[in-house]
Amino acid sequence: MRSLGLDVFRTISIFVVVLAHSLFFFREKAPIIFQFIVNLGQWGVNFFFVLSGYLIGCIMIKMLEGEQCTKKIDIFILRRWLKTLPEYYLVLVFFFIFVTFPSDFLAYVFFYKGFELHDTNILGVAWSLYIEELFYLICAALIYMLYKLNVKNIKRSLLIFCCLIISFSIGIRLYFYLNSAYEVYKYVEFYKTCLVRLDAPIFGLMIAVIQCYYTNIYNFLQKNKYKIFIVSVFFILFSLDLNPGMDTHDTVFISKWGYRVFNDNFFKYVLFFAFSAFASAGLLFAFISFPEVTSSRFKAFFLYISQSSYAVYLIHADILLTLSKTYTNTSITLRLLLAFFLIYSISYLMVRFVEWPILAWRDRRFPL
Repeated sequence: MRSLGLDVFRTISIFVVVLAHSLFFFREKAPIIFQFIVNLGQWGVNFFFVLSGYLIGCIMIKMLEGEQCTKKIDIFILRRWLKTLPEYYLVLVFFFIFVTFPSDFLAYVFFYKGFELHDTNILGVAWSLYIEELFYLICAALIYMLYKLNVKNIKRSLLIFCCLIISFSIGIRLYFYLNSAYEVYKYVEFYKTCLVRLDAPIFGLMIAVIQCYYTNIYNFLQKNKYKIFIVSVFFILFSLDLNPGMDTHDTVFISKWGYRVFNDNFFKYVLFFAFSAFASAGLLFAFISFPEVTSSRFKAFFLYISQSSYAVYLIHADILLTLSKTYTNTSITLRLLLAFFLIYSISYLMVRFVEWPILAWRDRRFPL
């Protein structure tokens, strides 16, 4: 599903994430503004989750409303795996050979590493991929179940499914909140656990459901998309200091107000993720129907960044972290330039010689 608006949204997402991780270089002397940007990086991940949920939702609805649905379920999951797994396993093999070979290497291969509470990943960003893969499997199971049960009311079933997953993830977070001492709880990176964050892509899926089945609501939301965009941006600014993955006590800009109002442990650790996914979905609305652009260079730029964003996402954090700790006698500027050069050079090679050939073969061999 190619769309200029979605390409721009994906470009913004990867830019925010890379910018946040670039601050590894300023960890020791970071002023408050840098912590502000670090927290913003988590929102970039939220944007990816919501966008993925929206795209998968569009595919699911197309399948459920079409014929021979069961014959396409295996193709659905296979196409997703061919998009995400080859580059992941390529990076993983590199780490196994040149960095470290963990005793629980099978947890990385089969993704059950994503069910651990403590973040001990050798790949810094792999936790979000585990959530994505679980989401794909659950969606495939839902498609199969709805088809086998011969469910006629697809839109109601999808809405019930969304509400159940959101309620389940909030319930999991509530369980951790009620059964963990705060001093221990706040250092457990439970926010990187699959079941805890499963509701994030669901908000994107709900946009697809509304777009397809509730056209009056969707048209109303589209007419007011810029108002929704502004409200979402303000929520992000108000809540930047509430990132449960960051134990931040300093506040910046307008978020001082948000910190005073929302810095409640229950909201921060139980409800915040649902609100943040909801706000990310609000931003996405503004990009679904994007203004027409005639500049081919503008389109080509965002198309390429969008297509390479997954490869960049996989490798950028570890490259930035490594160079922030090495060659410390060299200026930060030079090390940052080297890091960006490596990130985009390696990601280009991955896209050019791994992702594009595999996707071209996938589209020929397994059309959906």
